[in-house]
Amino acid sequence: MDGFGQDDIRIYDGIDGSSPSFTLYDSDNPRIAWVENPGPNGDIHYLRWSDVVPTPTATPIPEGVILVYPNPFDSNKAFGGTLKFKGLPKGSKIEIYTVSLESVKELKEENGEASWDGRNKSGAMVAVGTYCYLVKKDKAVLKRGNILVRK
Repeated sequence: MDGFGQDDIRIYDGIDGSSPSFTLYDSDNPRIAWVENPGPNGDIHYLRWSDVVPTPTATPIPEGVILVYPNPFDSNKAFGGTLKFKGLPKGSKIEIYTVSLESVKELKEENGEASWDGRNKSGAMVAVGTYCYLVKKDKAVLKRGNILVRK
């Protein structure tokens, strides 16, 4: 064994290619390595995952696209315990029904969003099963779909 691990990074100088001119060992925790100004006096840089700071960014929702997630929905596992409706037009509403078309809940859009905690109009948790939803504005149906509720 030559002392190199599977994840070690070896950079060869290109002259004879027989031995590395620079090595980053996996124990150094390198993740990205690059060379500027190749040659004997080139600068070698590397970046570790611990050096990367995530930047929270919101991905814009294209106009006219209505997102409904997570589906299947489990209020115990969903972030914030709710099913989310995003990209809703101003003044729209969501109607949720059982598959036998009994009204379960009505939600109103606020700032392009609405959320459902899995409760009916009386405040009781709904049963496991499939539910239908309509996204409406005035009398027009903008989107329809099914929600699978799990527990």
